[in-house]
Amino acid sequence: MDWHWLLGFTAVPMFIDLLAFGLVPESARYLVASNKIEKAREVLERIARINGKKLPEGRLVPKHEKEKIETNTQTQNPKKDDDRKDATENGDGKATDSDTSDTTERLINQSGKHTTTDRGRFADLFSTKTRTATTVLLWIIWFGSAFGYYGVVLLTTEILNIINEQGNKTLTVNSTYMNSSSSISSSATADVLQCIDAAPAPTTTCSRLKTDDYVQVLWTTTAEFPGLLLTVFLIERIGRKKTMALEFFLAVLFFLLMYICPIHKVLLMMFIFGARSVLTGTFQAAFVYTPEVYPTSVRALGVGACSSVSFFGAMLTPFVAEVLLRKTLRGGEGLYAAVCVVSGVCALLLPIETKGRELMESATNVAD
Repeated sequence: MDWHWLLGFTAVPMFIDLLAFGLVPESARYLVASNKIEKAREVLERIARINGKKLPEGRLVPKHEKEKIETNTQTQNPKKDDDRKDATENGDGKATDSDTSDTTERLINQSGKHTTTDRGRFADLFSTKTRTATTVLLWIIWFGSAFGYYGVVLLTTEILNIINEQGNKTLTVNSTYMNSSSSISSSATADVLQCIDAAPAPTTTCSRLKTDDYVQVLWTTTAEFPGLLLTVFLIERIGRKKTMALEFFLAVLFFLLMYICPIHKVLLMMFIFGARSVLTGTFQAAFVYTPEVYPTSVRALGVGACSSVSFFGAMLTPFVAEVLLRKTLRGGEGLYAAVCVVSGVCALLLPIETKGRELMESATNVAD
């Protein structure tokens, strides 16, 4: 069995997910905002039926139409409005529903159909100064998380390949800091990454990792568990912004520790383990913060836009981990550290801390 089988096995869960999409109900709120009231009611009825409950009586209307109905009712029936307030103060909340039912029916019949003003637009991500700053900073954070995380994943096997290539033959390396060439002994470099300005040029054939290398890679993949636990521990104690910033700065520290050379493979894998752990945490913290900071009307759009930007980081990072790293080891590691520094600063500059903050329903709930 080779890598073709590995790719095939990893594709099986994705294929199952693809088939399962048809079983996932659409968001009722999205359907209402898209003027698909009947489909939204069907979804809610299905959910209620699964939970053995009944839907509350009444008509399903978008939030902005509900506010229009209430405003119209107060304008046309000021006396009834005062009666409703008295009834509410006396603990009788039924007066409000009965008094507005006729008005609700009349307004909906007059309009003929529901509008779609509750549905978010891309421009809403930049509707205020606060929202614009939040969006731009989050795009940088998501880009940095993907760039760093997937970079560490690719960096792991690439560095192991370089160590093997250094140990398998005697290398003559021309240093930009030295006029003379230096010879590296294969016996001295078996499990040590040497201090060189350029890594050996890759061969035209695929070089196989050793069994020990696969064990090292396996250990680095387990780094995600402590990363998740660290994020869970910090996020409700110091807040979302500080959690992301702290984890980005810890990633910078681990990338800089990789500058140590010569360095044994085991110690290098420990630093890679740490970097992958905290970068996993930045991703999870961003996934928590982003839906909390955007109001419901643009929440899915905001998260989707951030996720899309992160893909650019994932697409660019192979050029660093597999191309630039071959030109200059420290240059590649330094670039990852620099991106993490910028991302950490952006996390601290976010204008809103969402810890303990209620989810916002609409843009009018968010202070500029």
